[in-house]
Amino acid sequence: PRISTLFLLGLTIIILLHSLVLKRMGTIASQVHEIGRSDASRNRVEIRGDDEMKGLSLEINRMLDTIEKTQKKLQESEEQIREVVENIPDYVVIYAHSGEILYINPAAMQATGYEAEEIIGKPIFTLSTDENREILIQAMKTRQTGQPVPPYEIEVKTKTGTRRTVLVKGRSIRYHDNPATLLLLSDITERIEYEREREKHAQELERISCSLQQANRQVNLLSSITRHDILNQVNLGLLYLDSLIMRYEEPQIRQKLEDVVS
Repeated sequence: PRISTLFLLGLTIIILLHSLVLKRMGTIASQVHEIGRSDASRNRVEIRGDDEMKGLSLEINRMLDTIEKTQKKLQESEEQIREVVENIPDYVVIYAHSGEILYINPAAMQATGYEAEEIIGKPIFTLSTDENREILIQAMKTRQTGQPVPPYEIEVKTKTGTRRTVLVKGRSIRYHDNPATLLLLSDITERIEYEREREKHAQELERISCSLQQANRQVNLLSSITRHDILNQVNLGLLYLDSLIMRYEEPQIRQKLEDVVS
């Protein structure tokens, strides 16, 4: 009888546990699983009662509220970032660790002449010149090891074969939950051409300056020679006048010659 009583007591406890705890825990777990499976972030756990299970459901709902707010902020942030990337004048290219292009922004498409469907999935080297391929490969290897890569200049090749000089800055990111690399390419073609033109003008000015200095030296030399020739002629004339003064004895003529000399 005692064993039967204990058995019945244990069975009763198990039934109560199942009814009051396990079953309700199963209900909570089922609802949480359904919320996660259906991605219905606005759904919430609902359970009756006023005990620890109800408190647990409230905590789960508060956690779901926090997740929903976080997801909303992330979505807004992603939309803002996408808007910036879509409108930025610099070229933005994202490629996978394997080297395939995953994304290219409108500025890059306009500059290179490629549409998104033409270039996405192609190797990143499609945009580089043969001479700069090794630079790009080395930068990729360095970045994938986690080491920083300083900004560097390369030439990108457009669809028509023309070249643009760009300053490359990159960083490792996750794109669609996979490791990738984001490149920001600043077009400096006009700046390079301006610097080359400025250097050309500077060299031309230097050449003109040297020519002017040489001409000035020649003018000074000629002026010096001419001045000496004139002074020699003047001195010769003065000597001649002195000899005339000594020859003439008439006071009036001598006076006029002396006036000329003075």
